[in-house]
Amino acid sequence: MQFFSKARYDYGNEIYQNPSGILMQLSRTINFSQCSKLVHLIRILIVDDDIDIIHSLRDVLELEEAHFEIAVASSVAEVKTITQDFMPDIALLDIKLGNDNGLNLIPILKQINPNIVCIMMTAYRDTEYAISAIRFGAKDYIQKPINPVYLINTLNRHIENQQLAIENIIVNKQLEAIFEQSFQWAFLIDSKQNIIEVNQTALSMFDLEKSSILNTSLLDSPWFRSSQNDMNKLKNLLANVFHNKIGRTELKMRLDDGLLKTYDFSIKPVFNEHDQIAQAVAECRDITDRIHLEQTLKELNENLEEKVIQRTQELKNRNHQLQLENQQRQLAELKLLKAKEQADIANQAKSHFLSRMSHQFRTPLNAILGFAQLLQHDNSQPLNSTQLDSVAEILNAGHQLLALINDVLEIADLESGKFSFQMEMISLEDVLSETIQTIRPMAEQFGVEIELPLLNPHTKRIYADRKFLKQVILNLLNNAVKYSRPVQPRIKIYCETLAQQKIRITIEDNGVGISPEKFDTLFTPLERIEGNTNIGFGIGLAICKSLTEAMNAQIGFESHVGQGSRFFLTFNSE
Repeated sequence: MQFFSKARYDYGNEIYQNPSGILMQLSRTINFSQCSKLVHLIRILIVDDDIDIIHSLRDVLELEEAHFEIAVASSVAEVKTITQDFMPDIALLDIKLGNDNGLNLIPILKQINPNIVCIMMTAYRDTEYAISAIRFGAKDYIQKPINPVYLINTLNRHIENQQLAIENIIVNKQLEAIFEQSFQWAFLIDSKQNIIEVNQTALSMFDLEKSSILNTSLLDSPWFRSSQNDMNKLKNLLANVFHNKIGRTELKMRLDDGLLKTYDFSIKPVFNEHDQIAQAVAECRDITDRIHLEQTLKELNENLEEKVIQRTQELKNRNHQLQLENQQRQLAELKLLKAKEQADIANQAKSHFLSRMSHQFRTPLNAILGFAQLLQHDNSQPLNSTQLDSVAEILNAGHQLLALINDVLEIADLESGKFSFQMEMISLEDVLSETIQTIRPMAEQFGVEIELPLLNPHTKRIYADRKFLKQVILNLLNNAVKYSRPVQPRIKIYCETLAQQKIRITIEDNGVGISPEKFDTLFTPLERIEGNTNIGFGIGLAICKSLTEAMNAQIGFESHVGQGSRFFLTFNSE
C-alpha cells in the first residue's frame, strides 16, 4: 500500500531480501533522518572479458574511501558462481563477453536480487542499442572508454536513488502503521469522495472486508448511513476539503444495536507533488462517553453552583444571626457587668452593715452577759435554784449569740479583705495535735472517739497560715463532733500525699450525712440546712471555704445520708 506518494516503486515483499536488506532491516529501528548516515559497503560486481579494464575499474572504485566492496568476473559462468554468495547491489556489465551477450546476465542477476542495478558498459555509440538495453532491464549504460568521474557520479546517482526508494518505503510503512493502528476510524478518499483506503478499526466496527468498501462513496458507506440528520454537514465538509479547508463537526449516528452515539468527525486535505489536493484524510472517533461525562460535569457544576449560592445565603443568614446574637451577648454582658457592679456595691454595703451591726450588737450583748454573770455570782443576795437556771439560760443564749456575731464579723472581714495571712511551712503534726487537744473535751462530752493520724515523713510539712489552718480544722472537727451518730460515734483523721507535691487532710465522721439536694448550699453563708434531726449548718463552713481558698488550698467533701461525711483539705507541701 502506498500512502500520499508521487512515485510508486515495484519492490514488493522482496525488498528486504536484496543486498541492501541490511540497510532496510536497520531502518526499521531508526528514524528516517538517520538512513542516509548509515555506513554500508555497496557491493559492486564488475563483469568484463578484458582483464585490464577490470583492474582499471577496480582501482578507480577502491580509491573511493572503501565505500565499495568489489567482486569481478570475466564470464557468465563466473557470474553465476560469484553472485550466490556475493549478492551484488550494482553490476557493471560489458555487453560483449566473448561469445556471450552481457544483456543475458540481467535476468540471471535479477533472479538472485530483483532490485539489483545493472549498468551496461558498451563501446557502441548507437542510441537505439542503449534504449533496447534499458528496456531489457538495465538501469543505465556507460560508454567506453569509461571516464572515472562519470563512473563514480553514475554509481552515486543510482545508490542515492536506491536509498531514496528504500526510505520512501520506510515512510510509507510508518504511515501505514499509524493509519492502521489508530483507535479511531480513518479513511483516505479521492476527489470523487470515494474510499481508497480504510483502516482496520473502521472495518472491525461492521465486520467488513476492505475489498467490499474500496472505491465506494464515503457518504453511502455503512459508517454514515445512519447519520441522515447530519448528512448536510458531512457533505459540506467533503466539498470544502478539496478547496483546502479543514473541517470538523459532531455527528449523531444510531448503530445496529439501536444506541445513539456521538462521533467527532474531522477531515484534512492531502497534497501531491504539484501542491494540488488529490486526496483527503477523514477521521472519526466515538465521543459519546466524553459528551456524557461533560454533560454530567455540567450538571454537577450547576448543582454545585446552586449549592454554593444556597450555602452562601445560609452563611449570610447565619452571620446575620451571629451578629444579632453577639449584640445580644454584648448587651447581656453589659447588664451582667452592671449587675455585678451593683452586687459588689450591695455586698460591700452588706459587709459594712454586718461589720457595724456586729460591733453595735457586741456592746449591749457584753452588758447582758456581764450582768448575768454578776447575778450568778452575787453572794450578797443569793438566787434560788429556779433563778440560777434562768440566769444560766441567759448566759448560754448570750454566748451563742456572741459566737454568731463573731462569725458574721469574720465573714465580713474576709469579704472586705481585712485579713492578712502569714504563709509559711508549718508542721502538720503540731497543728493537728493542738487542734485535737482543743476539741477533745467537747468530744468526750459527746462520747466521740477521735482516731489520731499516723503521719509519714512525706506528709509532715505544708504551706499555710498556722492560725487560720487551726481554725479551719477546728471548725470541721467541731461539726463532726456535733453531728456524729449517738451510738458508737467516731471521727477519723488521716493524711495522704498526692501528685504535684500536694497533701490532703481528710476528716471523716459516721454521722447522719447530708442529702444530695443540699450540696450546692453547703458553703453558702447564713444558710441553715435542716433535716428531720434538726441538724444544720450556719456560716462556719463558709468561713472554712473562704480561709482555705485564701491560703491557695482547696476544700471538698463527700457525704451519704445515714453513713457520714468526709471533708478534704488539699494544701501544697512546698
